[in-house]
Order: sequence, then C-alpha cells, then structure tokens
Amino acid sequence: ERDANRLKVLREKVGDKPLIALDAFRTLKTLDNAIKRVNLIKEYGVAFVEDPFLESEGVAAIALREATGVPVSFGESLASSKMAEQVLYYNQTDILRIDALVIGGVGEFLKATAYAHQKGKTFATHIHTEVHSQLAAATPNLYPGGLEYLDPRYEIDLFHHLLLKPIEIRNGKAILSTEPGFGIQWDWDAIQHFSR
Repeated sequence: ERDANRLKVLREKVGDKPLIALDAFRTLKTLDNAIKRVNLIKEYGVAFVEDPFLESEGVAAIALREATGVPVSFGESLASSKMAEQVLYYNQTDILRIDALVIGGVGEFLKATAYAHQKGKTFATHIHTEVHSQLAAATPNLYPGGLEYLDPRYEIDLFHHLLLKPIEIRNGKAILSTEPGFGIQWDWDAIQHFSR
C-alpha cells in the first residue's frame, strides 16, 4: 500500500506522459506477494516491473505478467549472451535488462540485443551510461527511455567520480562523446585517491 501511495503521488506530480517503472530489486520473493503488490500499483500506469525475482525464476516472471498484465524486465545479472538468449527464447522477460560490463563486453552485449531484436523484444541498459549510450546508439531496439542514467547529484552510483567528463544529459537526451572508444577519460588522481 505504501508503494501504491507513493506511485499515486508521483503520477499526480508528473502527469500521464512520463514512463514510470518499478525496480523491485528481487524483493517480491513469492509469486502471490508479487501479484498482490503489482495489482495495487498498476492503476498508476507502471510501464514495467524490473527484477521482480532472480533471473533463474523466469517461470515466476511469466506468471506475474500473465496475472497482472504488467510487463516484466530483467537480465542485468546475466553473464553471457547465451543466458540472455535462453531468457528471451522462453519469453521470460518483456524488456531485456542488460549490462555490458556483466554480460561479457561489447560483443556479448551486441549479440544479446540482436537476439532480442530478432525475437521482437526491446532492451534497457543498467547503469554506466557512458558505455551503454554508445552501444544503445548502435542498436535498433532500445526501449523508449531505456538508457538508465543515475544523476550524479544523488550519489547513487559513484562511477562519475572516476571520470574527467561524465556523460552530459541535455533536455532528456544523452550527448554522446566523439572521443575514441566509449569517450571515457579517466581521472587518474581520483582513481588513486579511491584506491587507498
């Protein structure tokens, strides 16, 4: 009920247009609990529920989607494109959540997103916007609003402290670097400081 009240207030503040997704961070534990909680919040236009369960509990994710009508998204902990393909093959996620730094690098990321595209699925990225913005720009099936960005002002992710020029977001759009590679320029003084 607390989540439903929060979403109600948020929806009233932002209006109907912005997408709102719920990151359950694998906390819903049982299918019955997940169905109950998602049914309480779906009236507020939840675009999808992220990580309702562990990736290994794909059957529960399917059942949650079927019981509530709310799409599910997971995959940020998948360690290879083969694992992502299996999740997609069995239709266990509506939106593949993917992290290039976990899945095995650029090649594995591109294989997984290509397979998702082949299956008619979109994907959303997991943090490290400097890396994922470049990769997302090279793919046709990024979920609308699916480039995750953690605003440095809130200190949720500290990666930006290691960079000379963190990614810039302007008018809701990531401004891609034109520097070589991912355009990452390390702040070696900061890295040395945090290495102590």
